[in-house]
Amino acid sequence: MKIVYNALQSCDAIVLGSPVYFDTVSAQVRLMIDRCNCLMPYIDHGDGAFGFERRMEKHKKGIFIAVAGTAQGFDKIRTTVKGFSIGQALN
Repeated sequence: MKIVYNALQSCDAIVLGSPVYFDTVSAQVRLMIDRCNCLMPYIDHGDGAFGFERRMEKHKKGIFIAVAGTAQGFDKIRTTVKGFSIGQALN
């Protein structure tokens, strides 16, 4: 994962894609998202307030591409991706 963390730290943009499996991202994408939790952990600020600490030096632009069948929706996959830092730009 150190190679992935270094790549994420130095890149200007992130492009991530996944097929929709059971209304969410594939297992491989989910594992990558989960492993990136250390890049923006939820911490105690010490004054009773909690929040996310951004450990990446610069903001990244990003796009997420999801592919699904005609009978599948994208609502649940959007929720998963919005939890990932690049998801904040999604509508």
